[in-house]
Amino acid sequence: MFSMFLGVVGLKQASAQCSESESALVVEVTTDTYPSEISWEVVMDGEVVLSGGPYAEAGTVYADTLCFPTSDEPCIQFEIF
Repeated sequence: MFSMFLGVVGLKQASAQCSESESALVVEVTTDTYPSEISWEVVMDGEVVLSGGPYAEAGTVYADTLCFPTSDEPCIQFEIF
């Protein structure tokens, strides 16, 4: 079994790569013993904006961050397959 964290966080909690006028979407995936079977996508307003996998290492945390304007109110969809 793998574990996954998906969150939208403010600047104070986000990675330093986002500016003050941006929010961060953080995806963290911890792989299980079948990392090559894990793939995912983040779809924002109908467009794939972030994706990951398949992975090579078992028991490893992989993290990705997407910055987007704080003023936006996007429809965000997370798909894992």
